[in-house]
Amino acid sequence: MGTGFLRLNKRGLIVFFTAAFFGVILILISFFLDTEALFNRNIGRNVTGGYSLGFGGSSSNATIQADENLFSLRCPMIITARDHTAIQAKVANPTDEEIIRIFEMNISDGYTKDKTKKIMSMNPGQVNTLQWEISSQQASYGFLILARGFLHPYQNLPSLGGTCGILSLNLTRVAGSQLVWGGIGLSITGMLIGVLVFVRHNKPLTAKRWKWVRSLLIVTGAVSAGLLLIFLEFWYATFFITVITFLLVPAVFLDLYIYH
Repeated sequence: MGTGFLRLNKRGLIVFFTAAFFGVILILISFFLDTEALFNRNIGRNVTGGYSLGFGGSSSNATIQADENLFSLRCPMIITARDHTAIQAKVANPTDEEIIRIFEMNISDGYTKDKTKKIMSMNPGQVNTLQWEISSQQASYGFLILARGFLHPYQNLPSLGGTCGILSLNLTRVAGSQLVWGGIGLSITGMLIGVLVFVRHNKPLTAKRWKWVRSLLIVTGAVSAGLLLIFLEFWYATFFITVITFLLVPAVFLDLYIYH
């Protein structure tokens, strides 16, 4: 295999792995935010110096475990200083009678916590969309906003709970949604362009070269799936894809750059 092939090969691979690496970084950021909100109780500091995002009770670590996940909880992944956005959650009355639903939300606000409770009288089939405005000034540790929502049970209706983490950046010229969607678009587009350049400069495609193309396409699919899961709030699936991409990208990189 001559040096000309290697030189042409690397043109596409540089673009591909740069885009793939950027996509993996976005996935890791999302995974960090989700796990930090899920396992870290350090949302708000009480007067004793402890940290808590607990519901009910006087203990700084008191929490109420929900029966099921609150999949309707939606948070932006990234916000900046120019953003005016909100955390959202939908609450439904699936019964055929009027009921009372109670929703509690804790959101970090620097070294304190903003705890709100909403009591709603809901007609049969009614769906309420709740919103809590947030800004970059609420970030704990200077860069992180954590939130936990809890919908109290009612008769046979289970309690629902959900968490989310938001990365706060001190930027004034760009919105958080632009960073997220722009990053996702650049990552997926860059990987596809990298594959096309690789194919174009390595014709005819022998069996071994087809194997490399398939490897690049598998990486593209794995990273794209991870980026999609950012918005679907499936924590376990995100964890699985994160592990797969974290192992797959270096393996394919080494296979193409080191061993061939």
